[in-house]
Amino acid sequence: MDEDSLPDTTDPLENIPEIAPNEAETFAYQHIIDRLEEIENLPTTDAQMKRDQRSQFVALWSEILQIPPSDAPACYQKCGSLLSRLFKQNQMHIIRANTIIAREMCFACISQLTHSNISRFLKLKTEQQNLPDNRILKKHIFHLLRITAQTITLIPFSKVDDRQFIENHFELYTVLMEHIEQSMPEHCETKVEQGYILGDIALGALTLLWNTTDRTVLVPLLLRNDFVKKLLGWLAQASKLADTNNRSLISIVLNIARHDDGADELNKYGAIDIIKEYMKIKPAKPDNRSLATSMTLALLSTPEELKRDTKGMNNVLNRLLQLVIDCFKNNRFRHEGFHVSEPLVILVKMFVVDERTLEYVLCHAETKPPSDPHSTIHLFITLLFKFTNALDVTNQIRQYTLISLLNIIWSISFQPNYASELTQDEQLMSIIEKFADNDKGKVVLEDYKPRSMEGVKEAAHGILHNLNRDVKTEMILEKKKAYHDARISDSTKKIQQKPSIMVSYCHENNDFCTHILEVLNKHNNIFNIWIDRTHCQGVDDLWESIADGMEQASVIVCLLSNQYFESKSCRKEFIYATDSLKKKLVPILIEQFEPRGWLGHAFIDNKLKSYVLCFLPMHGSHTANLLLQTYENVISMFDIQTKLVRLVTDNAANNIKAFENLIIPGFEHYFDIEDDDNDEKGSDIDLDSFSGDDNDESAIPVIDNNNSNLIELVKRSFDNVAANDESLRIPCFAHTIQLVVNDGLKEVSSMEPALSKVSKIAKLSHTSTVFAAKLEHIGKSIPKPIKTRWNSQFNTVEKILSIPSSELNEMLILVKRKDLCLLTKDYQMLNEFISLLTLFADATTITQSENTPSISFVAPTILSIYYDLLNEQSNVLYTSSLCHTLLTSIVSRFGGLLDELGVSIDKSIKQKGSSELYRDQIFIYSPFLDGKFRLHWITESSLPLETKTIICDKIKNLIYDHCVVLQHSDCSTTTREVNVTDDEQSTTITTPRLTPKRKSLFSNIERKNIKKQKIDNFAFIKDEITNYLNEDDNDSNRFILINEPIKYKVLNQLAKKVLAVPATSSPVERIFSQSGFIFRQHRAKMSRKTLQMLTMLKCNKELM
Repeated sequence: MDEDSLPDTTDPLENIPEIAPNEAETFAYQHIIDRLEEIENLPTTDAQMKRDQRSQFVALWSEILQIPPSDAPACYQKCGSLLSRLFKQNQMHIIRANTIIAREMCFACISQLTHSNISRFLKLKTEQQNLPDNRILKKHIFHLLRITAQTITLIPFSKVDDRQFIENHFELYTVLMEHIEQSMPEHCETKVEQGYILGDIALGALTLLWNTTDRTVLVPLLLRNDFVKKLLGWLAQASKLADTNNRSLISIVLNIARHDDGADELNKYGAIDIIKEYMKIKPAKPDNRSLATSMTLALLSTPEELKRDTKGMNNVLNRLLQLVIDCFKNNRFRHEGFHVSEPLVILVKMFVVDERTLEYVLCHAETKPPSDPHSTIHLFITLLFKFTNALDVTNQIRQYTLISLLNIIWSISFQPNYASELTQDEQLMSIIEKFADNDKGKVVLEDYKPRSMEGVKEAAHGILHNLNRDVKTEMILEKKKAYHDARISDSTKKIQQKPSIMVSYCHENNDFCTHILEVLNKHNNIFNIWIDRTHCQGVDDLWESIADGMEQASVIVCLLSNQYFESKSCRKEFIYATDSLKKKLVPILIEQFEPRGWLGHAFIDNKLKSYVLCFLPMHGSHTANLLLQTYENVISMFDIQTKLVRLVTDNAANNIKAFENLIIPGFEHYFDIEDDDNDEKGSDIDLDSFSGDDNDESAIPVIDNNNSNLIELVKRSFDNVAANDESLRIPCFAHTIQLVVNDGLKEVSSMEPALSKVSKIAKLSHTSTVFAAKLEHIGKSIPKPIKTRWNSQFNTVEKILSIPSSELNEMLILVKRKDLCLLTKDYQMLNEFISLLTLFADATTITQSENTPSISFVAPTILSIYYDLLNEQSNVLYTSSLCHTLLTSIVSRFGGLLDELGVSIDKSIKQKGSSELYRDQIFIYSPFLDGKFRLHWITESSLPLETKTIICDKIKNLIYDHCVVLQHSDCSTTTREVNVTDDEQSTTITTPRLTPKRKSLFSNIERKNIKKQKIDNFAFIKDEITNYLNEDDNDSNRFILINEPIKYKVLNQLAKKVLAVPATSSPVERIFSQSGFIFRQHRAKMSRKTLQMLTMLKCNKELM
């Protein structure tokens, strides 16, 4: 926080009553009053005298604060009047000019704030604080907070002792946080809507927190005692606070977000959503609050999130560059409370995210005065000149600014179009060369440098390398030539020397790199391995050592990931290897590849079939617009626009964006109803053909000469279907289930030893012929787990547990692996693990089966899993954390579906993006069309009886409405009486059965029908629904509606339409497996068009 923006130091605590001193006080504390008068009358003709006067006063002030105010009111009053005079705003320039004085004053005030009298006061309730004696102390606390807040901004905290002092007095911050917490609206005895004014002490405490977090190096010290969680709770109440009271809150959040640890902590508690709510608050008058909010979101957002919001990002870039320009005009490089380093560090991050942001800032940013590439680059260079001596001083803000500017210039140097702007400035080149040779950059800014930045020396080398001015690079190339000549002249040495492999990677991918090294080291008799972690320990010049390793390498293995591409150091290595050294590269893609394919899925001859409609390479970035345009071209080419039911995609952001606004074909106009309450004005539904005009009778059959009933019925059914707001896109169920399992698997640390034993037992069965033979002897085998399929690993655990424990442990002892014997506790934990995840494994398997309906499994599966987890909560002993996490994740990802099913879920659990998509009514009514479920998955569930009745009626109404809409669209309504009254359905009872040894999905719907009731002669659609529900279904024929089109004419059509929707995108993955078989190493030069056609032929071969 800029001290210029601090509140005025005039005393806001007016009307504090004076308490007349008594004789006892005058006698006991007269010497203190006399001493105060002496200090007041000291000469102050120069700065040193004023400093001495303040120092003496602060020392005596500390002594006074240890006396209860009720014992010495006169001392407090005398001290207060002198205090206001000594620390007036116009005298603060003396303290600002001297860091030593500021440090002395700040630490003295912090020490005084930790006195027991003050700590006791801060814990009092508001009404107690306003008692006469306490109000006197309140005035002094306010002054202490004000002085501390003003002086702490002047301390660089470059010394460990200074940071240790703050850490030793962290209890003060804890007490202040609690005071703020109790002062917030949610703790107010009366309900607060808005305009709530915080107390002076709470505001002073917030100002101190604001300025303390402004010292970025101190942020990690404050991330204790749930400070961030409390802070976000305060921010969530900002709408109830007075306008002037909530400004500091977003500034504190911004300061914390500037530190990587702080940003991680904020994201841990969902800060982005809270900040977006805060953005909706309109300030009473324009200020820089919205800029602070935008800067905070930029620091907290992932690269993908920043890329998605192009318009918002451009607006932020405009304001950031404008702020840099405005700060540049100020001799202290500040503007409206911001230091120039703050926008610069965010620009560094955004330039790393996407080079187009750099292009935008240089060429298209909207500023006053207008900027262009030349003026903007010149601005950054001139700023760098202003901070070239930052390494020679202890001011870490200046150092922070320097390293930000070096990283920005490094980003510019990657662009050939603008490189000449840098190389033509000889002063700049000279400064960069000095930084490249300056070892001070090694130790500076360790506590400040964000992950998006490189160090001073690394950035300087990177700039020189990109501009072909790096002398060391030229020396390395010369060494390469000499080394090459030496190898040619000495053929014996060449034969004897093993080739070298260098591994180029980003340190964010350390774990994967370790795995690669383990694989490569198995062949170290064939080649040497060069990697920085073993060859760069203790070297003076890291880049020279890395360049040496690259030069000597026969091949360079690049571990490619998002982090790799976002690292300028990795980019430098890659360019040097390819452009300068012309090395052979072996790229390894770490990140999961997101395939793009379009799959046709439908019933053909009453059998579910999958066909590839299109298999296209997509050039460039896979944006939402590109995906949508490609999709529309494909469906137009096959003329299937009106036949599509749902589009199943993975959960990538571009797919969500592309299809989020697509609606079921034919119902678009029902989503834009201007006035739902005025039926007389007509409906958006085109019912002209129902006008009763004779000319239209051939198109619409006459139903008992009462068209008005039909009109109203069809209108109502259209409205009901449209009101459900079914969007075209649904998420991949298998992927969502996998995310739930992934959440749960993070909570199995307590049972990792047992799982590790199981893993080793499985590996032993596949590597030891003796152990495998013993397993075979008892008729057992252990399946191989597949790394990319968690359920295969689950099956392995389940299979091992099926082996009798005595036999398994005996075999392990015989092969001398007693360490792998499973103990009783191991079995208990593993059995609980299996019990909790059994239904998840079943769900993963059944929903990805080929040529069988899967959309109908989703809702019954989730309902079964949810109630099973609820039941397991009271049964598990060792896996309660796993059970709780799975339950929480199910609610957060499928909460919308559970809510539609009438399940009472925990509303405090934050809902994921997929939750709303699972509200799609297709998940509710599709099980009805599947002969396995009908309504049994509801009637035999653990739902309350009343809820069962409601949901069953809801499903029947949905089916009825969809059938009416389907019949109307086909113009095939038969001549029958229409009656919308409810009918009675047959009921079912569950037959008693023993609990199975292994849980399974839908075991609760094993049943038999009681005697069927007589069916009334209702409308033909309701007749079909009733007949279907009363059908003898002991064999649970899933395709009953598909196989009997005559008996179930309308339901047959609806079932073919709905059950063709797959629940997962797994069939698309199979397409890429097929293309992988085609695109082999010996066919690596195949053209894209050839690959496209061969894949289409292979996947659709049964059509030929």
